[in-house]
Amino acid sequence: MVVSQVRLWRVDLDVGADAEARFRRELSPGEIARAEGFASAPARRRFVVARGTLRVLLGEQLGESPGSIVIETGPSGKPRLAGAAPRLGFSVSHSGDLALICIAECEVGVDLEGLRPVPDAVEIARRRFAPAEARFVGEGGPGDVDRRFLTCWTRKEALVKAVGAGLSFDLGSFTVPLDERDGVVSLDGPGKTRAQRWLISDIPLGDAHVAALARPATAEGAERTLPTVRTRLF
Repeated sequence: MVVSQVRLWRVDLDVGADAEARFRRELSPGEIARAEGFASAPARRRFVVARGTLRVLLGEQLGESPGSIVIETGPSGKPRLAGAAPRLGFSVSHSGDLALICIAECEVGVDLEGLRPVPDAVEIARRRFAPAEARFVGEGGPGDVDRRFLTCWTRKEALVKAVGAGLSFDLGSFTVPLDERDGVVSLDGPGKTRAQRWLISDIPLGDAHVAALARPATAEGAERTLPTVRTRLF
């Protein structure tokens, strides 16, 4: 099994009952229990389809059946392949009926947000973001503050997911690229247990969403070509 590059897929989670039932058959008992914990049918469907699609894509990369893949939770809550499986990193994010899935031979993180009004965006940025990021959000013109906030948010969340630091990670302890579509972030905190330099890139998904990808930056200089976002249909 060889994965020579970071791979990205966008997935429509708005599927019919038959497709949802097919995905459900691939899930583990623990995943089914998580699905049943959602209060609404749409939220339950989105989880089932996103997790089932991840299993299908992992199965294609590993040459295994989707239902046989064992996914465990690491110490900080990050999902990972269990046991002696080949080193393969993955990340999943969804907003509404759209999901992003990333698979690679390295630790990766993706985050996706639907563009929407964010009440108190400037105040939240001042409390939780680094000073330069808070200024970036606050200097946005009418109608631009929400996009600036969500752009910072997805870039930061993608990095936190890639590092696998969990909710304890201080979002104000690092600054993501602001005006550029990609850039390298160096971590001095808990991320030092893994890669210390990360390349953050925006993922273009149209005007209704903002999304970002985080992957390790090599010492020789990160490859900044953004992987093609493939559409997965079922």
